[in-house]
Amino acid sequence: MSFYFNNLTVTCRIDAELINEEPLSIGAGKGALIGSIDNPIVRMNGLPYIPGSSIKGVLRSEAERYAKARGWFTCDVVSNPSYEEEMKRQLKEKYEPCIVCRIFGGTTIASHIAVLNARLMDGGKVEIRTCVAICRITGGQYPGRLFDVEYIAPYNRFKWGLIIEGYDIVRGDGDEVDLINYLVKKFITDGFWIGGRRSIGHGLVKMNIKKVTCESIINGELKTINYTDDYLKRLGVKQ
Repeated sequence: MSFYFNNLTVTCRIDAELINEEPLSIGAGKGALIGSIDNPIVRMNGLPYIPGSSIKGVLRSEAERYAKARGWFTCDVVSNPSYEEEMKRQLKEKYEPCIVCRIFGGTTIASHIAVLNARLMDGGKVEIRTCVAICRITGGQYPGRLFDVEYIAPYNRFKWGLIIEGYDIVRGDGDEVDLINYLVKKFITDGFWIGGRRSIGHGLVKMNIKKVTCESIINGELKTINYTDDYLKRLGVKQ
């Protein structure tokens, strides 16, 4: 059995609602044109959303911080992107990816978590703020240098999901399960800062769990069981 999983026969899914408690600004990138807006937010089929890649990046970053605080080994993939491949070549069959890579994937191992896009519900509300450019040398404003920033207004709701392959987050144990459940609980209680302009208070997003199910093989049959209440009790949170 592969050491990457604590249960090869289980897939757990969290269906949730995300709420941005502060303005949310995830830029569409250079070259994006939406009317006369200088800094438009990202859209899919014309509707604002939170890319799963943005959420996954924040979760992975927090996972690395938590793992280091616990004294767990983590790969040095930030300063050395080829770190995993180098270690695998050197250690060969003795090589084991770090706990963060075992969950989120890397150059030598696939991710065991699927982070879905968060789709805006109920139409949502988008606002535009006109800002002035600041001179970093003088600290004063540049006269006449105005630009527009588009953002999703606070307290909009998003439909979101997280799929965990091979780790039983409800009944399982082990460091990987502990790390995943730490991230989920933090998302509920503290939230994560996602997107741009975080230095001026944009981007705090929190999660409400709607449903938790685990699909597993029981007596030779594939069954899906609702574990929402059991999981919330395990996390020690109330919603």
